[in-house]
Amino acid sequence: MARMPPPRQALAAGDPLADRAQHQDRDTSLFDAFFQHHNRQITHYLLRLTGDAGRADELAQETFLRAWQHFDTISTYEQPLAWLFRVATNLARQHHRQQSPVRLALPLADAAASTSSDPALQIVERDQVRQVLLELPFPQRAALILREVHGFSCAEIGELLGISRGNAKMTLWRAREHFRATYLRTIEGEP
Repeated sequence: MARMPPPRQALAAGDPLADRAQHQDRDTSLFDAFFQHHNRQITHYLLRLTGDAGRADELAQETFLRAWQHFDTISTYEQPLAWLFRVATNLARQHHRQQSPVRLALPLADAAASTSSDPALQIVERDQVRQVLLELPFPQRAALILREVHGFSCAEIGELLGISRGNAKMTLWRAREHFRATYLRTIEGEP
């Protein structure tokens, strides 16, 4: 027969252990709500940055682990989501530096003659956009995603990427130009 652990004794009110346990429970429930509210957005951002769902999940877990470790501080921030984006961006940047680029060939030249209501063409186009996005240099990719997907201003992007507002604006302009040129080259079937 399995041995049952001894019952937990109730902690008296005013007991330092009871106060600490209540504080921990409150912090845990606040963090759970924080995590539920932001996890999907951060994971999707990381997916766009890395192009790998498994890696995006791992980096999101690391982002929220760091958030948990600093939750007392970041819970006082006016915009804790910006802190999450910055940590996620830095983790993705570290991952990017350690990886070699993978190129998938998804030419659209033959599919371009089809109608745009063709579901297969839409899937191919979506995949092509993802691939072209992954070919951008990391700072350009991050700036473009932060602006076009998440709606951050140039000043906010600069803060998240650790660059000036003017530099963020230039990085965003270059990202758009680079994306446009690469996408047009791929749909025309050029290597």
